[in-house]
Amino acid sequence: MKKSFLAAGLLLSALLLFSCATTQKTAAANPDNNTNLDEELPFVSKPCTDNEIINVYQRGKIKEKYDELPPSFTDAIVFECESEYYYNNKTNTSVYEMIYVGVQLLDGINTAEPLERGTQFANSTAAELKIICRTKDIDTYLVSSSNMLPKKYEGHYYYLPGMLLNTTMKYLDFASIEEYSYEWLYHHTVEEDPDDTDWAPGASFVRWNAYIKTELALYPQLLEKPFYYSGVPMESSTVIEYKGIPFELYFQPGFKQYLEEECKPGDQVYFYVFVDSCNYFSKSYTAYVRDFSTVSPEEIIDERIQMIKARESE
Repeated sequence: MKKSFLAAGLLLSALLLFSCATTQKTAAANPDNNTNLDEELPFVSKPCTDNEIINVYQRGKIKEKYDELPPSFTDAIVFECESEYYYNNKTNTSVYEMIYVGVQLLDGINTAEPLERGTQFANSTAAELKIICRTKDIDTYLVSSSNMLPKKYEGHYYYLPGMLLNTTMKYLDFASIEEYSYEWLYHHTVEEDPDDTDWAPGASFVRWNAYIKTELALYPQLLEKPFYYSGVPMESSTVIEYKGIPFELYFQPGFKQYLEEECKPGDQVYFYVFVDSCNYFSKSYTAYVRDFSTVSPEEIIDERIQMIKARESE
């Protein structure tokens, strides 16, 4: 049985248009711990014009000192970045290097402070900008952010920066709904806060990611009037409850069929959702489903980590 379904196209956060410079097939076919084929490392890339201005894609601080880079990394700038993620019922912080290849630092850039996402910091020196992440040890967050296993080269793990792609499911970006107390959830369904700038009469736009563990009671039902949310079609819906509070879930085309093939009523399912709003009148939440799995996000990521370790022992 497949363990998850990626509902492609639903943008739950600001995502960037990159392509993968290495395919999953290539990565799987070259499991060497210290390959000399560093050009096969898992980049994301985008074409560039001559001297194109390059923006920061992930907040971080430029490093002046760092371990030696692979020989093919010409004109590279290394950032130290941090990302929060949810794992084993707590918030964790990942620290990693994000490397931009084929760029030259602009004059006047302050390297003493972190640069925010969107900051212009470099110009291109090649026809293609390449970006990759690395750590010395296996990093749980970076493993979760990519659908490709990292490659090990000269004492570092190199990862496809899946946080820059909308084609990868970032399971650890979703906190368990159990992290939110009943009192907190119920408060948002019954009270309007005039000091909150993000509310409208009868509703509040809460907008957060969560996963909901539940037993599948009913399959999604086709909508009489399908609609679009953020440019993505919604075809079916169902209602589940958490501690008595209804969550109305909406699904993209194909999701209903896949769920029916993979799960039967009574099965345990994890729904990964973007909670958009709560309704004061119905005392319910509206959420859009990004993916589902039949095992926990920790089990998914732990399995990937075991695969990495198994390769190293071969």
